[in-house]
Amino acid sequence: MSSTARRPRIVGIGGTIRPGSSTERALAVSLKAAEAGGAETLLLGGDFLARLPIFNPSTVETSDEQKALAEACAPPMASSWPAPAITARSRAS
Repeated sequence: MSSTARRPRIVGIGGTIRPGSSTERALAVSLKAAEAGGAETLLLGGDFLARLPIFNPSTVETSDEQKALAEACAPPMASSWPAPAITARSRAS
């Protein structure tokens, strides 16, 4: 990668709200691999997602977490969204 080339930015969003979820750990591994390949990465894991008011449509104020999510996802070149059901199915195969 040349010094003038822009590093790809990958935002990993996911995991469950359970601390140490296997989905979030798998996402962290994939982001580490992307970093090793020269990408800039950001992990928005279960702890972060648990603070988003996605299940409360009556919320009118935009939370700091919603703003952070919008800012993080605005310029990425790639994103990774693991699905716990698919991850579990893959491990069972």
